Amino acid sequence: GDLSFVDGLAEDASVQIAVLADAPITLTDGQFAHIRLTATAGNSGAAPDGSEGAALAPSATDDPTLVDNVFDPAVDNTTNAQASADDGYAVVAAALTVTKAAAVISDPISPGPDFFAIPGAIVEYTLTLSNTGSATAENVSISDALEAALIFEAGNLPAGTGNISIEIAGTTTYCIADALDANSDGCTLTGGDTLTIAGIDESSGPIVPLDVGADDVTITFRAMIDDSP
Repeated sequence: GDLSFVDGLAEDASVQIAVLADAPITLTDGQFAHIRLTATAGNSGAAPDGSEGAALAPSATDDPTLVDNVFDPAVDNTTNAQASADDGYAVVAAALTVTKAAAVISDPISPGPDFFAIPGAIVEYTLTLSNTGSATAENVSISDALEAALIFEAGNLPAGTGNISIEIAGTTTYCIADALDANSDGCTLTGGDTLTIAGIDESSGPIVPLDVGADDVTITFRAMIDDSP
C-alpha cells in the first residue's frame, strides 16, 4: 500500500518496499525517468508501535555509558542514518513519419518522356513510412483517401501481381485492392476511393503484419485523373 513510513521492525527483521512509476502518455522515445528511494533510520519503541520514530542522530563523542550511533560513510554519509538506491526506466518507442510523393507517368496526349497532370493521365503515388524511434512499430495500418478527381487503378502494376506494392529492405511484395476485395491479403479499397494497407500477402501462409523498423516501408499505387465529362 501507500506508506509514509515503515513501522518499527523487530531485531533482524526486514521489509521490502516497491516503488511504482507511472509513464505519462506524453513521453517520447529516448526520454528517461530517474527514481531514488531514500531510507532514513529512526528510533522506535515496541515493534511495531504504529508511529514514526524520530530520526537517529550520530553520537558526537564516545560515551561509555550509552550505546553510540555511528554511521558508516560508505553507506551514505556521516550526518544522518540514510541509505539510498537509484533506479529508473528508459522510454523505447517508435516514431513514425509518413511522406507522400506523386509522379505523372503517362497522359493521353503527350509523347513523353515528360507527361502532365491532365484528365486521363496516370499518376503514381508513393507513400514512405519512416521510423526514427528505437523500437519497431508493429501492426501498422495506413489509409489514404483519394481526391474526388482521382480514380484508383485496379489493374496490376508492371512486374507485379497486384495493384499495390510494398517494399521493405529491398524486397517488394504485391497485394490487390478492389471493390471485391475481402482483405485476404491486407489491402482494401473502401467506397472506391479509400485505400487501407495493413499487411503483406504471402502466398505460402497468412498475412504478415505491416511492421516498420529501421528500414523504410514504401507503398506504391496508381490512380487516373478523371476524364469523364
